[in-house]
Amino acid sequence: MTDNVNEKLDALKQHHSELRKDLKIFSDLLIEIKTAIGGNQFNDNKGLVFHQNKLKDEVEKLKRMTEQNSKELKNISRLTWIVISGFISACIYYFTR
Repeated sequence: MTDNVNEKLDALKQHHSELRKDLKIFSDLLIEIKTAIGGNQFNDNKGLVFHQNKLKDEVEKLKRMTEQNSKELKNISRLTWIVISGFISACIYYFTR
């Protein structure tokens, strides 16, 4: 009976040892994930959150620029049609006189 108890005790110790190793691995992984998300002192706390916010700002800036460029392109298109129409009108006036 004592052999059976000793075997169970050894199995429990082994299991406990494996759990401690796993806990250490998970702890290290958690620290790495935390560092990746929030950053650390070596990268000026510029983790994924910082880069996501920076990317979001850049996208919004590009959207504003696209809208502005679209408006300017419409104005240039209208001006081009006015100039072409004026030129055609001038040609018609000149040749029909």
